[in-house]
Amino acid sequence: MAVVCVVCMVLDVVVNNWGLNDYIGNARSFFTPVLTKIASVKDLKDYFVFPTDASPWSSSNAGRFMLNHSLASIHARDDSHYVLTAGSYAVLDAANDICVDLIDEYPVRQGTTSAQLGHVTDKLVYIRGSTVSNLFGTMPPPAPPGTDPIQLTELGYRPGRLDCDMRLTTPLGVPAHGVLVHANLSMYRFY
Repeated sequence: MAVVCVVCMVLDVVVNNWGLNDYIGNARSFFTPVLTKIASVKDLKDYFVFPTDASPWSSSNAGRFMLNHSLASIHARDDSHYVLTAGSYAVLDAANDICVDLIDEYPVRQGTTSAQLGHVTDKLVYIRGSTVSNLFGTMPPPAPPGTDPIQLTELGYRPGRLDCDMRLTTPLGVPAHGVLVHANLSMYRFY
């Protein structure tokens, strides 16, 4: 039994060693679109096209802070952050489709032949009840879909977590005006 425990412990130390995974993994390849040319949120507009309602400039101050922190962490290249890859996965149904957020209208200059798309989603997650109320069954009723923040607060929900999700793509050919395009495009997600 002791030998099994030692073997399990050694395997755990090797497999779950974030420093080792960071060193031998390929997650740094995800930094490619931002590693060399983008140091802050201000630099994004020079390389990527964002929808007006889903850009870093339409996100909250906290969202912009989170984006700047992510970009600073990418450029730091020190031992304060580990970069791990989660792999790549086939999108088999709508529930797993994280690319759907890229469907939007992007303003491009006339005569542009290719563009790199960007999309920023700034979300505030609301929590229903407290741990105690959830444990003893006195939590507020579920909110109907489409409920706004004021109604959520009235129903007993409380703001709990802010998320800022930035997606950047590789270059995409820009079609003529009014032409709908379907393309297979690589996307990088910074979350």
